[in-house]
Amino acid sequence: MKIKHLIQVHGRMKIKHLIQVHIQMKAIESDFGCMCYWTEEAGYLYKIGFDSDLWVLVEEGIKSRREIVLSGKVTAPQSPKDKQLYKKVWEQCEMIYANIASKDDYTTLPSYVAK
Repeated sequence: MKIKHLIQVHGRMKIKHLIQVHIQMKAIESDFGCMCYWTEEAGYLYKIGFDSDLWVLVEEGIKSRREIVLSGKVTAPQSPKDKQLYKKVWEQCEMIYANIASKDDYTTLPSYVAK
């Protein structure tokens, strides 16, 4: 099965990368973006559709981080509310990843670096 191959080769997409692509899509008002992961064995190009549910969570996190910066605190937020938000972001990113894999919205290209 193709999704198992993806997971075995390079693991799941990193949350920070999915969020970064969403911030970029929001900035240019795009409905989709592309993300490329590269290993010596292969390159992986993913098509990512804008997920408005993830964006709501991202905005909430940005507002929370802004408040921390303005308050002068230097530690990362550790409240139960912050942990719950992180969990929701993780779950939403997992859903996005599964959706991409189930639709085959990615391309795997061989790498010639290792050869």
